[in-house]
Amino acid sequence: MKDLKKHFTVWFQNPRNRMSLMAGLVILSMLAVYQAQTAVPEAVKVENASPDEYIPEGYSLVPLMIQNSEALQSLIGAFAVVNLYTPSMDGITKGTLVGKKIKLLRSPNNPEQFSALVPSDEAALLLAQPHPLMAVVLSRAKNEKSEMINKKPKKSRVQYLPGDAP
Repeated sequence: MKDLKKHFTVWFQNPRNRMSLMAGLVILSMLAVYQAQTAVPEAVKVENASPDEYIPEGYSLVPLMIQNSEALQSLIGAFAVVNLYTPSMDGITKGTLVGKKIKLLRSPNNPEQFSALVPSDEAALLLAQPHPLMAVVLSRAKNEKSEMINKKPKKSRVQYLPGDAP
């Protein structure tokens, strides 16, 4: 063992050997960094998977028409948590909340298309919307259950007093 240590010390005292060792370490470091950047974790590799393979039991993936999809493309990655609203058609009234804390997924085959992951029994509520929806991105910090809002607009009632009828 002492002989090996002495041999290495003599070898390392030569400047040419030290430069070769340093160059080798630099090259190995660069290769390690390159490999770490190009390697994709197994959890992310879903290239050949069909969407129906990773939809949880009791949930449906509902394709959506989103009015502000161009803005969303620059804000979110593969998925996001959003609130969904029907937009105001006249610009005066405010939009109606359709769904809270909805998981929005980007289509792997067409990144410009989005789908909502909702409980299967609530999918019809999204499909019943006549207009494209607006999505507002929320924080994913809290893992809360999504909720569809099933509110029908209140009908206004006009009551005439005697003598005021049209």
